[in-house]
Amino acid sequence: MCPSVAPANGIRVELASFFACQIIQQHLKEHLEETRLNLQREREGGRGSEGEKEREKGREKKRGEEEGGEEGREKERGRRDKEREKGRERKREGRRKGERE
Repeated sequence: MCPSVAPANGIRVELASFFACQIIQQHLKEHLEETRLNLQREREGGRGSEGEKEREKGREKKRGEEEGGEEGREKERGRRDKEREKGRERKREGRRKGERE
């Protein structure tokens, strides 16, 4: 994929080209790893699965108790809803950006 560091047929390899390829390869490796982890998470529990919902309820209850009963749980629920909406918006923007390219 990337040019060899050693000169081929007496032609000197441009270092800028070589480093650009290295950067691209590193980016692709990171993206591949991120994708692999996302797929693994989906297989294990999936987004919105019963397991995740139960974990959210547990976190909500724990934080609510720390913040003071039912009022704290409501506050936590609102915070989580805002986070979810931000995530959805980022996802939409990513799709729009992908369509433009």
